[in-house]
Amino acid sequence: VVGTGTGTYSGDGGPATAASINNPCDVCIDNYGNILIADYFNARVRKVSPAGIITTFAGNGLVGYSGDGKRADTSAIGGVTSIYADASNNIYLASISNSIVIKVNPAGIMSTVAGVLGSYVYLNDNVPATSTPINAGAITMDRTGNLYICDQINNRVRKVDVHGIIQTIAGNGTMGSSGDGGPATAAELGRPDGVAVDTCGNVYIPEANTNRVRKVTYDTCSIPNSIATYQPKEVELYPNPVTSTLFVSFNEAGTWSLTLYDILGNTVATLNSVRNNADIDLSNVSPGVYVLRAINMNNGGNVLMKKIVKN
Repeated sequence: VVGTGTGTYSGDGGPATAASINNPCDVCIDNYGNILIADYFNARVRKVSPAGIITTFAGNGLVGYSGDGKRADTSAIGGVTSIYADASNNIYLASISNSIVIKVNPAGIMSTVAGVLGSYVYLNDNVPATSTPINAGAITMDRTGNLYICDQINNRVRKVDVHGIIQTIAGNGTMGSSGDGGPATAAELGRPDGVAVDTCGNVYIPEANTNRVRKVTYDTCSIPNSIATYQPKEVELYPNPVTSTLFVSFNEAGTWSLTLYDILGNTVATLNSVRNNADIDLSNVSPGVYVLRAINMNNGGNVLMKKIVKN
């Protein structure tokens, strides 16, 4: 669909199959069906329209970074190894040569969302993502808008939350393969080379140096501490994943108080005085991963919890 097999730069404005690209590292599809290509050695991101016409979306072929607030299609972006299009059609570029993640908004204007230009040695976490170095090799995003960064040289995977704060979610900075079954942040990683997140929030990390794929299981620590037990047989949900109405049924008698939380611990919905079953309208709830907390008010405050995926 793209390229002639010749590793050069040519073809903008014409058919993509007649154009030249040089070391394409990643592709993604935006909300309009355009194919975006990380044209690494050409220091560009190319765009192929549904009609098959190729243009330059970002980059002017020069190394370095022209700066925030500039037009992406005429500016330097350096070598890009990974790209991601979010639901609002913002395009994220992992510029590994600049050690930053660049966001290109729908108007084509660039801004830095993670990293410090030219710095890549790990420094700290729980700070604004634009204030600490990264080595951005690959990126993705979960359904709630958190950005995940494969921090290659630092042997870590970092997460930038919707408030712009960065933290390590996997890797202790040491090259290796130890740590299975324990906390992900205490494990060694063997040069993480990518990152993916499933609909339940589990994170998958391919390791180039150890020939493994590691999985970080979804962490419910952001849910309020009052959730004490997880007893799926005592509460049944259908369907799950859900698109509109969630049916809840309890196998334990009592009067139940229900609260739905997002993965940041924010209350999304509440329902009180529920007996044996309930219908919860989730049609206006954004897609993502949620947790339902159910408290039996007639049985010593017994707490049940279950994960819900909203499509």
